[in-house]
Amino acid sequence: MSVVDHSAKSYCENVEQPSGSTLQSRSFRATERWWRPFLFSMAVFLLTGCQSEHHSSPPPPPPPVVAAPVQPHKAITPAQWKAEADRWIGVKYRKGGTDRAGIDCWGLTSMMYLDVAGISLPHTSEEQFRCGTPVSTNDLRPGDLVFFISLSQHVLDHVGLYLGNTEFIHASPSRGAVVSSLRQDYYEKRFQGANRIKP
Repeated sequence: MSVVDHSAKSYCENVEQPSGSTLQSRSFRATERWWRPFLFSMAVFLLTGCQSEHHSSPPPPPPPVVAAPVQPHKAITPAQWKAEADRWIGVKYRKGGTDRAGIDCWGLTSMMYLDVAGISLPHTSEEQFRCGTPVSTNDLRPGDLVFFISLSQHVLDHVGLYLGNTEFIHASPSRGAVVSSLRQDYYEKRFQGANRIKP
C-alpha cells in the first residue's frame, strides 16, 4: 500500500507539482517554440534590410556634361564680300524685292549679310541704321553698311554695303545692283553715316 502511494506521489510530483528547475526548463522550451519562427522572421528581415542598404550597388552617376567646343570666329575677308557682290551686280531693282528676280537697297544688304555672315538684318534702311556700331569714314571696312539721306526731305532712304577703296554696292532704282564710289558728288552730299555689324 505504501508502495502504491509512493508511486502515485512520485507521478503527481512529476506532473502536477514539478520542481522549480524543471518548471523553468519546460517554460523556456514552450517559449522558445513560440518565439522561434518570429525571431527567425525578424532576423531575415533585418539581414535583408542591411544587405539591401549596405550591399546594393548605388545608381550610376549621371554622365558628365561636356560643353561643345567653342569655334573661334573666322573674320570675313574683303574677298568674300567682293565675291558676293559680284553675284548681285546687274540684278534689276524691284521695291521690296529680296532675290535675283529683283531687289531693293535694304533687300540687297540683308541678303548679302545672310549669305556671307549668316546674320539676318531688319527689312528697312531706317531699322538697319539702328543696328551695329557707328564708324567714321576714316575707319570703314568691307562689310560696313553705308547710309544716305534724301536731299529734298532729309530722311534716311538708301543703304549700301562698303567693299573697300571707297566703293560700295547698292541697289539703284535706275540702274539696279551696281558698285559706286563714296567720292561721287551725289553720294558725298547724301552720305549720312556708316555702321559696323559684328558677326
